[in-house]
This record gives sequence, structure tokens and C-alpha cells, in this order.
Amino acid sequence: MRTIWTLFVIGIFCVGVATVAIKNISAQTNDPRAPVIKDSAQSGIRVPVPDTEEMLTAIEKKERDLEEREKRLKQLEERLMVEEERIKIRVAELEQLQSEIEKSRSKYKIEDQKVLARMVKTFETMVPKKAATVMASMEEPLAVELLMAMKEKKVAQVLEAMEPARAVALNALIAARRPAGRDDAKKEQGAVEAQK
Repeated sequence: MRTIWTLFVIGIFCVGVATVAIKNISAQTNDPRAPVIKDSAQSGIRVPVPDTEEMLTAIEKKERDLEEREKRLKQLEERLMVEEERIKIRVAELEQLQSEIEKSRSKYKIEDQKVLARMVKTFETMVPKKAATVMASMEEPLAVELLMAMKEKKVAQVLEAMEPARAVALNALIAARRPAGRDDAKKEQGAVEAQK
């Protein structure tokens, strides 16, 4: 009886070993029909675990990479802040320069208006024939400015004393500068026609 029990125990042991061996062989083969067991606690098969040193090295490398990337981003951010500050300074300089230019323009415009007013007074006090002679030799933009600033009666007298071709040209330039339908333009045209 002992022999039977011994054989029985040996048989069960062999069956267990054979079962484990078959499972190991089927797990190692690439047979698609072989069951894939992911939990090593259920299968009894050892699952390869990455080396702790390798994992630590990989984590440290990633941390260094992240720190380096963070440094580069901070450098870029600092550069952008410096550039932004430079741009703000430049914009402020340009705005100040524009303001100075506008002041200069208004200053010169005021002075130009004063000079024009004096010239208008001078031409209005001149004899129309003399004024026409002087205006005939002037550049057209200045002559037009003077004529537009003068009183209508004086303008009519000066244009009448002027050479007809020059008078027509100046009158056309005056008409082009004045908006259509303005009473001043109509009065001036009526005054010129009345003098003829």
C-alpha cells in the first residue's frame, strides 16, 4: 500500500510539473492560440521587471531634459521681455517725435498764416495793375493762396488787370480748391463778370 501511495504522489507531482512546463512552453511560444496571462500572480510565470537602476537613470535623464527645456523657455521669455521693453521705449520715442513734429508743423503753419496775412495786406493796398504784374511772375500755389485770402473786390480788380490766360489759370485753380456750390465762389465769379 505504501507503494501505491508513493506512486500516486509521484504521479500527481509529475502531472503538476508537466502542467507547469506546458504553461511555460506555451507562454514562450508565439502561438496565437496560447493564452496570454498578464498577471504573474495568476499564472505563476515570472514577468520580467525593468531594472531599478535603468528606471532611475531614465527618470533622471527626463528630469534633466525637462530642466534644460525649462531653462531655455525662461531664457526665451527673458529675451521677449527685453525686446518688449525695447519696443515700448521705441514707441514712446516715436510718439514724442511725432508730437514734436506736430508742434513744429502747427508753429510753422501759424507763422505761414502770419506771413500770408501780411502779404495779403500788402497786395490789397497795392494798385491792382501793380499787384497783377507781381502775381503774374509768382508761382501759382502762392498766387492762389493770396487771391483766396484777399477780399473779393480786390481779387476781381487784380484778375482784371492781369493777362487773360494767367487770370483764367489762376481762377481755375481757385475754383478747384473751393468746394462746389460755396457762396464765396459764386460771389467771386459774379464780381469778375461784373468787372468785364
